[in-house]
Amino acid sequence: MHPALSIIFFTVTTGLGFGWVTVGIGLHESALAPYASVEQALWTGGVALIVISAGLASSALHLANPKNFWRSFMRVRTSWLSREAVLAVAFYPFMLIYLIADQESHLARFSGVLCVLIALVTVFSTAMIYACLRTIRQWNTALTPVSFLLMALALGAIATAAQHALVGGSETQPVTRVALLLLMGAFVSKLCYYLKIGLPDSTGIDTATGFRMARVRSLNMGETPRSFLTDEFNYQISRSRLLILKTITLGVGFVIPGILLLNVEFGAGSGGVLLLALALAYAGALVERWLFFAEAQHVVRLYHGQVQT
Repeated sequence: MHPALSIIFFTVTTGLGFGWVTVGIGLHESALAPYASVEQALWTGGVALIVISAGLASSALHLANPKNFWRSFMRVRTSWLSREAVLAVAFYPFMLIYLIADQESHLARFSGVLCVLIALVTVFSTAMIYACLRTIRQWNTALTPVSFLLMALALGAIATAAQHALVGGSETQPVTRVALLLLMGAFVSKLCYYLKIGLPDSTGIDTATGFRMARVRSLNMGETPRSFLTDEFNYQISRSRLLILKTITLGVGFVIPGILLLNVEFGAGSGGVLLLALALAYAGALVERWLFFAEAQHVVRLYHGQVQT
């Protein structure tokens, strides 16, 4: 698929924001994390709301006709995109209630828990927009939502740890441990994803059409070798470039931030190191999401005489 920069920024940035809410507010509302103060939770909610808004605003750049954006809300029963849109909008009132309510009240706790749940389900819905497409084998796997969720939570946990160190000087090591575990989980899920999509594929024009009783061949592959379909749904990238970008993704997005988190865990750094880890992890996530789109191969390419790889 042709990688759209607006969608790449949207999915990574909203994932960071929703992951930040999940970890930051989740820790505050959890009895297991007394070190997460009210002030830190409010900082999490306020800043994450800005990050989420920036991501959602960028998604409008991908619309061919932005004034018809309201149609994305109309098919909640059948469309994961509509579910994502409705959930993202529903998140705002509960987040605002959480920010202005008395933090000792049941209303604040209730709205905070709802914010965490909506944030998780929204990231899951975003992933399912792609995972439900049977026409793209690279996306049609359970590893897609797992990777989206773990990456969002890992980014959110690193952001929470950096926030705790820079704002108010709260204890960071417990959050850093959470971030390190989530980053390791995201790393393993991404490795599994790369291994899975790298396996040989048996998809051909026979299986794509559903006709299995006889050999199928295309009688008309189009008037020109290139068309909107082949350009949009068959992004060409060399294997050497793929290897370089995957190495950058794993190194910059996972390994180096993991080393920085370990340094903080053993007392060799704090706020600045965590901020650097967040910046590197975010940059790696952008490259990872670019690859997610660039490697996707729609079966429509088979009708234009191209082999499945």
